[in-house]
Amino acid sequence: MFKSCKTIQTLALVSILIGTVAHADPTFHLKNNSSNAIQIDIVQGLSSVTGLKRIAKGGEFAFQVDITQPTRLTLYYCPTASFCKEYLPEKYTVDFKVGQTMYIKFDGTTLVPQKGNMLTGRTTAGYSLKNNTAADNMWITHGAREKLRTGTKESVAEELKNRPEKSSQEQRSSSTMGPKERLLLLFTNPPQFLDNFAFELQHMLNQSYNKTTLMAIKKKINQENLTQIGPTQKEWKKNVITIIDQEIKTIH
Repeated sequence: MFKSCKTIQTLALVSILIGTVAHADPTFHLKNNSSNAIQIDIVQGLSSVTGLKRIAKGGEFAFQVDITQPTRLTLYYCPTASFCKEYLPEKYTVDFKVGQTMYIKFDGTTLVPQKGNMLTGRTTAGYSLKNNTAADNMWITHGAREKLRTGTKESVAEELKNRPEKSSQEQRSSSTMGPKERLLLLFTNPPQFLDNFAFELQHMLNQSYNKTTLMAIKKKINQENLTQIGPTQKEWKKNVITIIDQEIKTIH
């Protein structure tokens, strides 16, 4: 009889725990208030945690994201039906502060935290806003508008070949910028294949800017075997390390 009661109590406790997990609020929720469908991808570490997801006009997307990890949202949007016949989709990237829920909305031009109901302190979907991200804790980048390339592979290749290239100095940095701004510029404009790696470094820099952080970034870069990827990645690494070494000497 005692064993039966103990078993029943255990089963009841398991049921309660399962019910609690099943009804836990998502940590990410996006409302698409724009005039067209959007596509999004959520990245943590070096990989996507959602894959590319389509959200219809007026639609919503909820997901359980580990908020203890650096999180980046990438959003693609065509403002009009004809826009993406001439241009690549508008691209927005958002880096979030660690430790907060990400209940946000997109209106076609901006990404902002959801306001919800001031009386209940919850979103329209019923999620608590107590620990939600703030605008100051969202680092947003809006990519430059880029024309869609059409024609044969040969014609596109010829166009790219004959296009005047900016120097590395013009692309990556400016003499008027301070060391932190130059590093952020490098991290937000990484070479091919290094987007997610650069995102991690950018997050480290945004969390705190001091000698300890710079040394940790340098160590992480040196541990990553970038030289096997290509000369562009090798040059990027060299530029970052040079700035860090110069800055470490001046910080006491």
